[in-house]
Amino acid sequence: MAENGVHNTPEEPGLRDAPPGFDMPGLSALPTVRIDHAEPVCFAELLQSGFRLAVPDTCTVEAFLRRAMNLSEDYVSTRVQTVFLDGLAVDDLGAAQVRPGSRLALSAALPGLVGATMRRSGPLASLRQGVTHAPEHDAPQSGPFLAEVRLFNRIGEDLAARMLGLGVYVRAGKFLEFLRSRPEQFWENLRSLTVETTVETAMGTDAGSHGGPTTLHRQDLVRDLWTDEESLRLTLAGSQPETGA
Repeated sequence: MAENGVHNTPEEPGLRDAPPGFDMPGLSALPTVRIDHAEPVCFAELLQSGFRLAVPDTCTVEAFLRRAMNLSEDYVSTRVQTVFLDGLAVDDLGAAQVRPGSRLALSAALPGLVGATMRRSGPLASLRQGVTHAPEHDAPQSGPFLAEVRLFNRIGEDLAARMLGLGVYVRAGKFLEFLRSRPEQFWENLRSLTVETTVETAMGTDAGSHGGPTTLHRQDLVRDLWTDEESLRLTLAGSQPETGA
């Protein structure tokens, strides 16, 4: 961890290099917001409220963590102590399936008896009958989709820079609400916020027809820049464009 509390996640032991992206129809046409901030960990609160990652096909939770989120086996086994899939606690990461519509939540160890009960494969796991995800096998393939993810406590702090580096998708209304509620220090540490838009036609992406990059200023937030339900791709300034994780 750096002295200012920011994890240097791309170089931190236990986190692997980012995999190449893949094509998913429609994603390249979404506005991309590039963030240059001195403390990316400040975005952990946004990641806790939920974001989406592009996935090439139905896969196990284990494969999702390793490939879509780019986490090492060591990080998953030592840091990710509690996993919820569609509201149910997961013990066997290799048997639970991430599929279209899936909602995944990750947390470090939670305090108290409830935390110990929900801990993955913990000694008290048998006490949570009825809220444990049942193993699945041979789930049908789906093709590319967006899976919803939430990162809690230490996990969000660890992975804020890494997830933004990969590129995450959020609702515009949620992102604007997050920005409007930031304290003064957040804006002092924000170096730039730029928006890039690309037009996608029936003939493919028209890279020459775009509305940016446009610098977004704090005073711009009083306007309705996008509809609340519109999707945005958030990434760190300097990250290479990619449509998946």
